[in-house]
Amino acid sequence: MYVDFWASWCGPCKQSFPWLDGLVREYGSQNFVVIGVNVDKDRDRAERFLNETPAEFSIVYDPKGELATAYKVAGMPSGILIDRAGHVRFQHAGFSEKQKGLYEEQLQTLLAEKTH
Repeated sequence: MYVDFWASWCGPCKQSFPWLDGLVREYGSQNFVVIGVNVDKDRDRAERFLNETPAEFSIVYDPKGELATAYKVAGMPSGILIDRAGHVRFQHAGFSEKQKGLYEEQLQTLLAEKTH
C-alpha cells in the first residue's frame, strides 16, 4: 500500500498524481492500492484540485492533520509504503521525477515479499 499525503496548494502533488495512477494500473492486480490523504482544512479546495487533477485511487480527508501527525509527515507530498503485514517500510518527503525509479524498486521489493 502507498499512502500519499497531499494538499491542493502543493505543486509537486500535481506531478505525482499521474504517476500514482500509473502504479495503480500496473500493480493493482497484485493487491496494491494507493490511498491519497488530503490535508486541506477547506475541502472545497481539495475538490477543485481533484477536478483539475483527477485520481484513480481512493481519497480520504484529514482536515485536522491527525493522520499526517501520526505518520510524522514532514512535507507535501509525502509517500509512505506499507508492507503486506501493515508495517511502514519506506517513507518519502516530496516528489521528484528523478526518484520514481527508486520508489518503484522499493514497491516491487514489498510486492515480492510473502506474508506469513
